[in-house]
Amino acid sequence: MRPLRLIATILAAATLAACQNQPTVTKIVDGDTLDVDRDGETVRVRLLNIDTPEQGECLYQEATDRLTELAPPGTRVRLEHDQEREDRYGRELAAVFAGDTFVNEQLAADGLARAVTYEPNHAYTTRMEAAQARARAAHLGIHAVPTECLLPTETARRARELHAEDPRHRAFYRDVMRDAVTATNNFTYKDQALEFIDALD
Repeated sequence: MRPLRLIATILAAATLAACQNQPTVTKIVDGDTLDVDRDGETVRVRLLNIDTPEQGECLYQEATDRLTELAPPGTRVRLEHDQEREDRYGRELAAVFAGDTFVNEQLAADGLARAVTYEPNHAYTTRMEAAQARARAAHLGIHAVPTECLLPTETARRARELHAEDPRHRAFYRDVMRDAVTATNNFTYKDQALEFIDALD
């Protein structure tokens, strides 16, 4: 066999072996979590350096659907890790690559995820923040949700209505809205909501 052909054969075999060793997506859990099969074991993977809307929040389903498009069940993916391999819930923390697509980054670029850093895992922070900045500049997804998405409870939404109707007690209604936002755990739109409330007359 000629040397060039031999090299090509070796490279092709190495590529095939690498693909066969990659885990396979079995389930999309939500916008930033999926399950993979690795050597017969189901592993839950949490995408690094992003947060997508929680269930019940605006764009939750859109983020989940987008992850399904980017890495549908049956897709072989490459997982890269940072300083911590797992989070406190036992989920594997990873940058997920489906072919040439960096899935974490694409979700942020689509405006369906926020860039976040949980120390000491910051290897991909710069890329996530750049993708988020592009989405924000283009007013995509979570960066352009209507006001009702920023107020997580019925009490907060009612306070918004009363704030507009009762000028004498606007400071009180702003406090009601602010308390509702800060008391809601893992609220994706917290920073946006507080900025919105602070900007009210």
